[in-house]
Amino acid sequence: MLPGGAKPLSPEKRKHAEYMKEYARKNAGTIAAKQKAKRASSGKPKRVKMSPAEKAAKEKIRRAKRQATASKRAKGAATRTKKANIRKGNKVRTAKVRRQKALVRAGKKAKSNAAKIKRANLKRSRTQSKQRRTNERNVKKAQSKRGRKPSSGVFSA
Repeated sequence: MLPGGAKPLSPEKRKHAEYMKEYARKNAGTIAAKQKAKRASSGKPKRVKMSPAEKAAKEKIRRAKRQATASKRAKGAATRTKKANIRKGNKVRTAKVRRQKALVRAGKKAKSNAAKIKRANLKRSRTQSKQRRTNERNVKKAQSKRGRKPSSGVFSA
């Protein structure tokens, strides 16, 4: 074992490593130039001059490829769905089940609507009785201010 837990290279690999070292030393300038050129050209798409007809043909091919991929994907999805359905024993909802579920939903809705109406009615009756009491009080006050005893009737004490 070498320091750092590295294994010693096999004779062929050592030979290759030495050759590469030598190659790098000899061709340092060329390698550097190549790397520099690579960096300079990276990120810039290479423009290829094409005639309009060629361009159209390429686009046609590209479109066809895309369409083929899409159709393959769709087919795969359909197959997967089919297989999944078979696996779960085609537990597809029947019309009867659908109707039952709809009934349950409708029942829940009706119940909640009834509760809403009930609440609204209670609120209204509370408000009305409150208003009635206020009215009676105000009328009594007004009568006593004018020095009249509250007469008999709705507003009498």
